Amino acid sequence: MTSLAKLGKSPHYRLMNTFAHSSERYGQRYSSSPNLSVTASSFGFIHDVETYTSVIDLLLILCLIICSMNNKKMCCDCESGMVINLQMYCGKCDKKEENQGFRVTIDMVAPQLCMGKFVTVVCDNFFCSLRLAHYLAQYGSTLLGTVRKNRVEVPEEAKQIKRYDPNDDKKATTREADSTEVYTKGVCKLVSFYNEKKKLVLIMTTMHHAKELYTVQEQVRGKDGKLVSVHKPNVIKQYNATMGGVDSADQMIHTYTCRRRTSRWNVRILYDLLDIAALNAYKLYRHHHDKVDRLNFLNELTELLMEME
Repeated sequence: MTSLAKLGKSPHYRLMNTFAHSSERYGQRYSSSPNLSVTASSFGFIHDVETYTSVIDLLLILCLIICSMNNKKMCCDCESGMVINLQMYCGKCDKKEENQGFRVTIDMVAPQLCMGKFVTVVCDNFFCSLRLAHYLAQYGSTLLGTVRKNRVEVPEEAKQIKRYDPNDDKKATTREADSTEVYTKGVCKLVSFYNEKKKLVLIMTTMHHAKELYTVQEQVRGKDGKLVSVHKPNVIKQYNATMGGVDSADQMIHTYTCRRRTSRWNVRILYDLLDIAALNAYKLYRHHHDKVDRLNFLNELTELLMEME
């Protein structure tokens, strides 16, 4: 055990039951859309380190700050931005965990799969892998996400910018900008897109057939500020449209929050749980009512909570 686990489990583990209960209730009370986005959600832990004189106390609070910068994983509805599931990051274990992204994603979407729902998981390159795609395919679900170039399942041709002649190693051709290549393995398809900015983007998908992988023309602004026509794969356009679930939830939470400056780690987690619960309550209320102002809703919710015994 290291850092946070060694220096004190109690601040975090006192809230573990509340954290798990909240995650369970989110999935029970709301029927999500088929598209779910999974990614890390971060927030800062504000603390005055000048009040600590002991070296051990200073190391403890620095450890908490590092863990809090990326301390929970969230699963959100891509369409509504409602939080469906979340998981706390508890620090490193004794042994290095392999395929953490795979394990976290399965934990996030397992309740939906157990209920027999067919979902599309949209995630970033930390979570996306060929193993995850095959696992979801067993349950009739699909995957859409970016892939890191150093993944073992990514073929060398997909990430090469310079192509060398097999007969002459010194002779090489550079891949054309704004070009798309598709690689297939079973139900999984890897789209290698070398965009107009000469940046390589790798997208893995199991929700598209070969005929559905086409390019669409878009107008983007170049370095000189003028509009330029580019050809972008439709999978990238769909990824950009559906990946914003967690980002949307984070943005709304940061706009109106109950967080206060505190030196207690467990209280900081409690603030975040209250913000998420209030956001989900607002999403559900707005689903049945037209044009509801969020600030007025939160004020009314606060008054009702204060009246409860």
